[in-house]
Amino acid sequence: MVSRLSRRSLLGLSTTASVVLAGCLGGSGGDKTDDFNGGGETDDSTTEDEQSENDEDGSNATNCSVSERHEQGRADPIETTVSDDDEPCGVEAARAAVRHVEEQLETEFDSSWGSPGYVSRSGEARVNLFAIQNTDGEYVTCPPVSFDEVVEVTPAEVTVRIEVEDEEDEGCTHEIYVNQIVEQEG
Repeated sequence: MVSRLSRRSLLGLSTTASVVLAGCLGGSGGDKTDDFNGGGETDDSTTEDEQSENDEDGSNATNCSVSERHEQGRADPIETTVSDDDEPCGVEAARAAVRHVEEQLETEFDSSWGSPGYVSRSGEARVNLFAIQNTDGEYVTCPPVSFDEVVEVTPAEVTVRIEVEDEEDEGCTHEIYVNQIVEQEG
């Protein structure tokens, strides 16, 4: 029996396959479990003056003490609408959650310490927080917001409605988890 896939389903499958392959072949060396991780690589070329400047504004504080944690958001669920997007619905749910957290905490996520994430195997959408330690175990990058603050304002779930031109709208609902990750530099 032949099954007909919609254009959206086909794009979703190809995007998921591309994301999984990119993760396998990307060679980042990290131990991230995300298929989609909106963050970028950290830049090791920060000068002492830039480091002091960053520490003063709180965006890259190095005097933190964090541990790996994973907890579902506690804020009321939210809804968002996107137009005929090629990303998997879970990625859009994670992005909407990050935008909501940014608004609530009046901060802007920086890819060195936070990003949206989506794990296609489990369907888990995430707000990721990164703390980076050097080889001596000292923190070189920490989020300027606490894990508990982020959990309190992260929606428990996000419903995404995807407007598809000339087709019936599609959508999904994902629970949102805050994931605090401690990584080694290099």
